[in-house]
Amino acid sequence: MSDAALGQGRNLKCARCAHKWFQTPEAAADAPAAEPAVVERQPVAEPALAEREREPAPPPSPPPLDDLPDRGQSAFDEPPEDEEDADGVTEAPQPHLGRLDPIPPSLSAGSRFRPGAGKTKDADRGGRRSWLVAGALLLAGILAGAYAFQDWIVTMVPPSAEAYRLLGLRDEPLGAGLTFRNYSSERRVNGTEETLVVRGVIANTTDAAVAIPALRLTLVDGERIVQEKTTPPPVASLDPGGTVGFRIALERPDPSARRFEVSFAPLPATQP
Repeated sequence: MSDAALGQGRNLKCARCAHKWFQTPEAAADAPAAEPAVVERQPVAEPALAEREREPAPPPSPPPLDDLPDRGQSAFDEPPEDEEDADGVTEAPQPHLGRLDPIPPSLSAGSRFRPGAGKTKDADRGGRRSWLVAGALLLAGILAGAYAFQDWIVTMVPPSAEAYRLLGLRDEPLGAGLTFRNYSSERRVNGTEETLVVRGVIANTTDAAVAIPALRLTLVDGERIVQEKTTPPPVASLDPGGTVGFRIALERPDPSARRFEVSFAPLPATQP
């Protein structure tokens, strides 16, 4: 290493064994010590000497640029203090990380987990259930009103009578929509036997076909029924606005009868 790089002296460290020593320039080490120069002592006034002693020593002058150490370091250069400190610093031990449980599939990056999704589904199901209950209550209310006010509804909207009959909700008298017109009666005598014959017309007053029940002829004495007869209808059903004639013959009518009535009666059950 050059004397110019050493300057007045420098601490060196071996890169292999880390041995340290202070190295001085060889020229300064080999040069003989200079004999001190003899200076004649001159008398100096004591006050001036005292003032000189009180003055502080001047700071040392900086070394010349030629004596500054070279930036390039050799293998024997002493590393800077920062590097020495860096060599001496030991890294703090990392905290021990135990065995981690695997991430559940529901929380992985590719899953479709969304915070609050379960609550949203529960709220949706509760809303649908409320709508179903409300709809069922509304339908029940409509049906109850239609049944309670069926007479008024049929009067205002006659075609609704057929809908009531199809649904089995119409609580109406037998032969509703049918009426008797132009009926009359006569007595026939054949020898000793007498026969009462009643004729008339059945009319359909609705806009739908109506089944015709059986026909019943009743003889009444005041408020008491004295005799009656039931016959099948002339046709099974009657078209909207249609009419059909009928005839009922009653043999040996009760002589105590004062009047007769014609009405509808249930059809007799079919014999097996």
